[in-house]
Amino acid sequence: MRSSAASVPVQLSRSSTKPFNRSFFLPLMNMVSLIANSGIQFIDIPLNLGDTSAAPKLRFEYAEQEDPDNDRVYLIIPYMLENGKYISRLDINAEAFRPDRSIDESKIRPENLNYIREDHLINLQGRYALDVLEGVWLPLPYFRTDHYDAGKLMPGPQSWARMYLGRISSQEKAEGSPYTHKLVLAFDTHCDDKYDPRLNHTYYVVPDSSDPEGGNTRFKCATHEDTNGFFLSQKRVNDWLEEVITKRKSRIPRQLTSEPYHLLHLGLYMTLLKMIEQTNSWPVVTLQQDALGRSIDVNLVLDVGNSRTCGLVLESSARERDAELALTDAKRLKIRELRNPTHTSNKPFEMKLAFMEASFGKKEGLTDDFLFRWPSMVRVGTEATRYGVIFGDNQAVNDQYEMTFSSPKRYLWDAKKREKPWGYFSEHTELMQNSASSLPLANLFTSDGMLVDKANKLASANGPGLIYRSGQNPLYARSALMTFALTEILLQTLSYINSYEFRNERGEAGVPRRLRRIVLTCPTAMPKTERVKLRECAADALQALRDYYGDKYKLISPDLEIIPDYSKLAENDPVESRIPKNLKDLRENHDPVRLRTSWGYDEATCSQLVFMYNEIVHRFGPENAPRFFETMGRRRTDDLDPSRKSLMIASVDIGGGTTDLMIGHYEYEPGAVTSLYQNPVFWEGFNLAGDHIIKKLIEECVLPQIAREARRLGCGRAGQVLYSLFGPFQSTDTDHKRTLKKHFANQVATVIAQGMLGQITAHPDQTRQVAFDEFFQEHEAPIPSVLQYVNEGFRREGATGFDIRLMSWEVSPEEINQKAIRNVIGTMLRDLCGIISQYQCDYVLLSGRPSTLPVVLDLFLENMPVSPDRIVPMNRIRVATSEKFWYPFSDPHEYTIKDPKTCVSVGAAIALLSELGHLNGFRLDTRLLAARMTSTADYIGLLTDGQPPRIKNEHVLAVPDDSPIEPIDEIELTGAKDTFLGMRQMASDQWIATPLYKIEFDSERARTLLMPKLPLKVRIGRPNLRDKEGLILRNNLTVMDPQTGRDIPALKLTVCTLTDPHGYWLDTGNFYLDPYLN
Repeated sequence: MRSSAASVPVQLSRSSTKPFNRSFFLPLMNMVSLIANSGIQFIDIPLNLGDTSAAPKLRFEYAEQEDPDNDRVYLIIPYMLENGKYISRLDINAEAFRPDRSIDESKIRPENLNYIREDHLINLQGRYALDVLEGVWLPLPYFRTDHYDAGKLMPGPQSWARMYLGRISSQEKAEGSPYTHKLVLAFDTHCDDKYDPRLNHTYYVVPDSSDPEGGNTRFKCATHEDTNGFFLSQKRVNDWLEEVITKRKSRIPRQLTSEPYHLLHLGLYMTLLKMIEQTNSWPVVTLQQDALGRSIDVNLVLDVGNSRTCGLVLESSARERDAELALTDAKRLKIRELRNPTHTSNKPFEMKLAFMEASFGKKEGLTDDFLFRWPSMVRVGTEATRYGVIFGDNQAVNDQYEMTFSSPKRYLWDAKKREKPWGYFSEHTELMQNSASSLPLANLFTSDGMLVDKANKLASANGPGLIYRSGQNPLYARSALMTFALTEILLQTLSYINSYEFRNERGEAGVPRRLRRIVLTCPTAMPKTERVKLRECAADALQALRDYYGDKYKLISPDLEIIPDYSKLAENDPVESRIPKNLKDLRENHDPVRLRTSWGYDEATCSQLVFMYNEIVHRFGPENAPRFFETMGRRRTDDLDPSRKSLMIASVDIGGGTTDLMIGHYEYEPGAVTSLYQNPVFWEGFNLAGDHIIKKLIEECVLPQIAREARRLGCGRAGQVLYSLFGPFQSTDTDHKRTLKKHFANQVATVIAQGMLGQITAHPDQTRQVAFDEFFQEHEAPIPSVLQYVNEGFRREGATGFDIRLMSWEVSPEEINQKAIRNVIGTMLRDLCGIISQYQCDYVLLSGRPSTLPVVLDLFLENMPVSPDRIVPMNRIRVATSEKFWYPFSDPHEYTIKDPKTCVSVGAAIALLSELGHLNGFRLDTRLLAARMTSTADYIGLLTDGQPPRIKNEHVLAVPDDSPIEPIDEIELTGAKDTFLGMRQMASDQWIATPLYKIEFDSERARTLLMPKLPLKVRIGRPNLRDKEGLILRNNLTVMDPQTGRDIPALKLTVCTLTDPHGYWLDTGNFYLDPYLN
């Protein structure tokens, strides 16, 4: 086979350096600056390549010249003379070229010319290149200009740039926009002196440290054959492009595949470069670093949810340290997909994760494989969801590895190794290449997911012995997945805040940004162990990035704070002191210096702050804050100044995994800037929320209609089949079946359930029939094996022709409201309304995505904790006018909060900016929040089996000092089922409890020895009343091991906030279907 690797450059090699000495002019373009050593940076360029554009009609001609003696093929660029004959451009002597690259034919020396037959020309059009090369990463020659002649290009850097051209989807396309495609340029900004072009042009692979000095070095795209010949001559580039063309052969027009062209891959690639050049879209790029070593601090606010996560970035001013920051300066965190980088989103994103290889095209050997390495093992958001569907049909890989996960926040308590290893999605199919241990950063973690250095420090603290190394078998604990997810989010954040888009919009574009603070919000009643673990995961993610990048990476501040700091919370204060009751008590009886100043940034309080900030600053005006209180509040005798009115505000935040209540008492002190004081008077949280609604909706409305359709088609055992397909795990289930159940839950059932909720929100009074395809208009279609799993299951039992894709579902608002919403959260909301009514609240605020369901507002109106006009769904609050938008998640023409999920992160940003003194017209004193908010674990006891779980009073183990309930001090361990302990706040045993602990055997050996001796009496107690959640086993039971003759520990008490031993339903695909067995 003849080699095509040398194609263009063999012709150019007649004068090896001449192409780079010829003047080369790019059109005048926008100047785009990049920050040196800021990781991979992206530049988005919208293009019109549609029917109205001339670019796809561009024609590019070339010829192929074979050299049989050397087994080579040369690519010839033709020039048509005035007489209509064609010659090679490279045969034209330099004197004939004008400065603008046009040719003066009178100066051409005829003795050098070789004529090309016209029928040997290969004619390409821009649309051919577009059809074949869109949607794939490609190499890109973005070369440095000569310092002494800006028209000349150096032969490099050769490997620091990539390009991806993608079509803009109808969902992403702005109304009236002429753009059809988006060009994404990716630059690896790593600088390394060992590739200094002054030493060896051949190996000018990446920028060197002198390139960013002064910010004067320019880089331009080498679109002309005179300047990119050296680049296209390289085998790595030829192999890359040839591989792309081979895989996409079906996209090539038939007239081009009918002939044995050897260099079509180069021809199409050059056509693409020239087509984009015709649109005047290639930017001039500069590489910069701040000569004074300055950087601008940026704060990241994250509301990490069970279902969705929302982020904001807030930049401090580099010009004035204590400059006022308006909240309008806050920017939404932008997440970019890496497999399809044209997809970006600055909205709340799904917290599902998938282990995935970040690929920027074909790996190359020039750079020791250090370039274009995105050091994250997982993707989150839509990319994780989308590719979990696309790649989820590889049975062999799925049976060997776990690769997707619903949300790591549900498993912060779980530090156990998994039995099944984690693998990653890849375009390759070889199983050995799919182990997560081969992903970037994996070498920094042990096999259970702990940082190696951290594990060794912990081990050495217990004395010499075990030494931990990176794990070759990735059995990462589920809590470690939060570290991996936060690593990905932090990488996205660091890339975004140093992007040209962000810096140019914020000003001082030449100054790098560095991460200074991370604020992590938490559910109001989240157990302390999980709150601390979430912060620990963020710290581990930061350390992993520091270890990976080394000293050159200056984008993370050495003084970075993770807020809240749990060592500064009231419940961790070793000095026991009386907690202040209110602001008056705080002023009269407490030393402010002694009080802890850090509070937990709980979600319900954050939602309240959005309301208070909007009313005071943007509706009444900061100077009129007293008028707001006097108009909307009431006088209370315990206030600091009883002559002034105060506000009692209750907020109920219904998320995906938790529902939180905060009742806050607000007082104010007038002044130039009104100071607010928030006193938390009651707070609560339950693990009962939106995901539970979705699950119940699937069990009550989605699956039964599937069984009904199967029964209509002849399946006599439809209920039993339904149970077999989607019920709890059976001992006979194969790994493949369990994988399919999980895929069905995520790819089919939840999509239909969410679609049903969307339907009843849009049409609350109308029953409709909705076809299968309608539910998937904005979602990836399920993989074929999942559909086959369902269809074949019913067909085997007589449902002739059953096909779930041909089904329609009846969507009845009345049925869904009763069975899936009222039955799940109705009692809980009634109880919360009862609490709210006791505190004479002035407002009730409703936030979280499920709060937008019409029936949720109905439930509050039915229980009437306040007058109807004071029940305020946050998605109805007006936060903008036609002239002014302060809410970071407001879009033009949207004057209300479209997605109440965003309230928590915005409220946390308000709190942070107020704490830093960087917020105009709004001051919040959080000392009472910090001093009073402690755990709600007043009662701890044995959990019941029901849903939601409760604790019977006769099974209570720990109580407050003033409780009328007499606690027990021991429980019986029978071994028949897992034993869980939970917590609740109220004395009533009808109050919903939250799982907290699990009593289990200390080891498998202990289990074997103790099973014949069951039941056992286990004594449990709370050793420290200040640490409400702290429990210990009072009788440290042991059992003698006859094999060693030594006693070994018998039992252990471990934190566990999920009672299903197999995992959350989104990770198992298990549904409660017992009623359908008969």
